[in-house]
Amino acid sequence: MFLFFQCQGVAAQYFEFNETLQKAYGNILCLHYDKSQAFINAQLKVTPKHAIALYLKNFNEILPVFILEDKQSYQRIASHEDEVLRALEKLPPTSPYFYFTQAEVKLHWALLKLKFGDNASAALNVRACYKLLETGLKKYPDFVPMLKTMAVLKIVIGSIPESYTWITSVAGLYGDLNKGIQQLSSIAHGNTIYNREAKLWLLLCEHYLLGNNVHSNLIAELRKQDPHNILYLFIDVSLKVHDAHSEEALIYYQNKTVNSEAYQLIPSFYYMLGEVNLHKGLYQESIAAFNLYIQAYKGQAYIKDTYYKIFIAYWLLGNEPQAKKHKSLVLTKGVARNDSDKQALKMVKAAHFPAKDIYKIRLMTDGGYLTEAIALVNKLNQQQFNNASDRIEFQYRKARLFHKSGDVEQAILYYVQTIKENPNSKEYFIPNSCLQLGYIYRDLKQEAKATFYFKKVFEYHNYEYKQTIESKAKAGLSSLEK
Repeated sequence: MFLFFQCQGVAAQYFEFNETLQKAYGNILCLHYDKSQAFINAQLKVTPKHAIALYLKNFNEILPVFILEDKQSYQRIASHEDEVLRALEKLPPTSPYFYFTQAEVKLHWALLKLKFGDNASAALNVRACYKLLETGLKKYPDFVPMLKTMAVLKIVIGSIPESYTWITSVAGLYGDLNKGIQQLSSIAHGNTIYNREAKLWLLLCEHYLLGNNVHSNLIAELRKQDPHNILYLFIDVSLKVHDAHSEEALIYYQNKTVNSEAYQLIPSFYYMLGEVNLHKGLYQESIAAFNLYIQAYKGQAYIKDTYYKIFIAYWLLGNEPQAKKHKSLVLTKGVARNDSDKQALKMVKAAHFPAKDIYKIRLMTDGGYLTEAIALVNKLNQQQFNNASDRIEFQYRKARLFHKSGDVEQAILYYVQTIKENPNSKEYFIPNSCLQLGYIYRDLKQEAKATFYFKKVFEYHNYEYKQTIESKAKAGLSSLEK
């Protein structure tokens, strides 16, 4: 009895997620870093080694560095990972939070390291996180916070392309996308403090990995609960831009929902405004927004892509001197780490550039200006394009246009024609056509055809967006598993 109550006292002392720390956690998800830190400091003053306070302090410190990609801040806090982990490891293993807090710190640092290209160290962090959760869940199998984080890992690991699965096999990590989605969904609709974070993970995984919008109502629910939460607003805007609803996203800028605080906390709001204006054909406004992103953002992500899109805007305006200037800046500014920056670099180096009408169709389709895009398509025919690359892209753009317009039959026709047009093409149009056909047939419940096209993605090599497209194809295949 004495030992039991002694252990309970230790757990309460170091591992209680009390009201003060719940307020700290809530403020982190609102990006209210100063308010969160005040609550954390209040707890650490009482209990200097409080596990949850230490984990939240780490989270609060990392998140702005991650969002802003501030390299100087990253270097300044680099030693903090070991410091907080050493403190957490010294605490008695008398609570599930002993395992969870260490796992979260490992995962948060893994994501930050990936942002700055430290991939090898990030992979070690992911493995350590997984093993901590695995051990913790054996002792506390129903502990929701650990289930939440393990669900995210299982989804990510379950969507790793086939060419990378040897890494997870060597590390002893096992993914299960469907189980991860089910677990996240259960937590998202539950009553714990982690349901908001689970909703965000569920939204992002469903949209960007599975190509689904079945949980799109979740962001509306979150924003209704907390209409001033800038993180929720950012995800809402980015999903609208991603899903070809640029006009809806533009409303948030016009009515000042995206305000000065939003721009300061997340400069990518400028980037998305540039995207929306480019889709709409407001090229001068697009240039202005993209330049503000370059000025405000401290990192390197999407810098090449941004200069490329400024080049596109000037090119479509017919301003050749400025177009040439910004085309050259793509070569010298930023880094080609993500798929968008790699594609921007490839495009400016390419011997051939798409016809202006094809590029306008692409932009209109990406923004959801489908009536305008269809009107332009009807004025054109494939035979007027002398270049083989233009002909295949014209087919692909028609497929994307009809797909987003809801005309599935026409979309299938043009995706198939794209695949047949030039099977040896090094453009991403063909593998992405296979991916989109996989999505279409999955939604039509024709699983054999969906499987065929998802697997066909892996037949193509050496094209831009390869990692992203293969991850989505792997996720698509996993989603078909019973």
